[in-house]
Amino acid sequence: MNSKAYKVHIRDLVKDFFVLLENYTDHPQNLFVFTSFLKGFLRKKAFGETTPTIEVVTVLKHEKPVIFYHMRKQTEDWIYILTRIDMDVEEAKQKLLHIVK
Repeated sequence: MNSKAYKVHIRDLVKDFFVLLENYTDHPQNLFVFTSFLKGFLRKKAFGETTPTIEVVTVLKHEKPVIFYHMRKQTEDWIYILTRIDMDVEEAKQKLLHIVK
């Protein structure tokens, strides 16, 4: 398989993230949706761009605190690492909105 087929634009990933934030409530039953998104997000290869992982996790932490709380309780190493990173939430939102525009 050609690896280029799996490359995506960061803009599309961030748009997908905002759609998830809008469409799924902050309830533990939606943990799988966000965990699956993050796993896929980390696996995507972007066209010469850096994926805004810290920004996405920071916004998730503030927009969906219940889901984030349950995510932190997961035992997988990659989730442990992701849930320990943080930045200013307003700066994270601005960076993500800038990517979408």
